[in-house]
Amino acid sequence: MSHPPHAARPIRLLLVEDSKTQRVLVQNAVRESESIALQHAAEDGEEALDYLRGRGSGVPAARPDLILLDLNMPRKNGFEFLDEIKEDEDLRNIPVILFTTSDCEDDVAHSYASGASAFMNKPSSYAELQLILEDIGKYWGHVRLPPTRQANHASSLC
Repeated sequence: MSHPPHAARPIRLLLVEDSKTQRVLVQNAVRESESIALQHAAEDGEEALDYLRGRGSGVPAARPDLILLDLNMPRKNGFEFLDEIKEDEDLRNIPVILFTTSDCEDDVAHSYASGASAFMNKPSSYAELQLILEDIGKYWGHVRLPPTRQANHASSLC
C-alpha cells in the first residue's frame, strides 16, 4: 500500500483511551497502516494534556496531527479534554475525532459544539477498525493542517 499522493509522511496520532484492550487494538491496527502512525497513547485526558504540554515524562517530539479521543474516561473525560484544548491557543487547531461507543444524540451535538472535527462510533470488529484507521490516515494525509504558533511566527507573509 502506498502513501497518499500529497502526504509526505504518515499522520501522527495521539490516542486518548482508558481501556487497555482498546489501546492495544488501535496500536496493532495502526502498526499495520502506512497512512497513520501512533505518536503516543494516553490513558485519560489528564495524561494527554500533560503529554501535549510537555509535562512529565511524556514530552512530545512533535505536535500530533490528529487526536483520537474516547468520551468516557476517569479523571478528565473526553468533553473536559476537548473543552480544555480548544481553549488553548497552542492546541486548539489540532483536529479531534471523538471515538466512542456512545449513541447518544446529545453527545454528538455536544462534541461538535465543543469543536470536535468528527464523531465516530467504535467498530465491532478488528477488521473494521483497521479500515477506519486507514481511511482516517488517508483522509487527514490530504488535509492541510494549520501551522503551530511557532511555525506561524517564523513563516513569511504570503
